[in-house]
This record gives sequence, C-alpha cells and structure tokens, in this order.
Amino acid sequence: DMAPLEPDMAPLEPDMAPLEPDMAPPEPDMAPPPPEPEPEPDCGRCLGHYTNCRAMCMNTFDAQSGGNGYAYGDCISFGGRDENACCECHEPMPFKACSRCLVGASSCVEACGGQANSYCQTPFSTNPGDCCNCVP
Repeated sequence: DMAPLEPDMAPLEPDMAPLEPDMAPPEPDMAPPPPEPEPEPDCGRCLGHYTNCRAMCMNTFDAQSGGNGYAYGDCISFGGRDENACCECHEPMPFKACSRCLVGASSCVEACGGQANSYCQTPFSTNPGDCCNCVP
C-alpha cells in the first residue's frame, strides 16, 4: 500500500514582476511595424522569350558553363526586368545543350528555320522531335 505522493513544489508561476516605470512598453505609435512577408520570386518580367529559368539557363552559353549551358535554373528576381538578375543557373552541362538532337543544325534557331527566339528545350535529348522550342 503506497501513500499518495505529495507535491514537493508549488506549481511554477510565470515571472510576473511589475514593469519598472522606465521599462514601460512603447507607445503604440512607436511600435515597430509587423515584418513584411517575404516576397515570392517572380521572373515573369525578366525571362524574355523563355518559358522559365531552366530554359533560360540551358541557353546561357557563358564561360562558366564552358559554353555548354546549364542543366537547371532558379528564379532569383522579384519582378524586375533585368535578364542578368533573373535566374541563378546550376550544373554546367557536360556537352552543349541540345547538341545530340540538333542533327546537323548548329543551333535551335537554325533547326527552327531561323525563328530568332528559338531555344533548347530538352538538353539531353537525342530525338530531333523533342529538342528545341521554336519561337519566332
């Protein structure tokens, strides 16, 4: 037979010491504004003729990618129009994007009959029918 346990401590009370006069809460007009919600990246105005950052990055044939373009891209713009501050490109391609599906053409513009804004859509493809996005 065990006796009921006696609590050996009073329940904890939150520390509710009264505020000292010089520690009074700020007046409502001095309170900091609530934090702004983080804006979502929005690349709609800087992608130009590309449908998304992956397409833009696959067609960014810069020195860093060895002139091959990139496998992926993430939007880093917040509604601006600057193409150079639009997408962050990742994973340089091991060969020039779409080079395996162009079949004799030197670029998607050429493969699309000279449509100036055409670009590589499926970089690893070997199928000419699933290679470029033809854009006038």
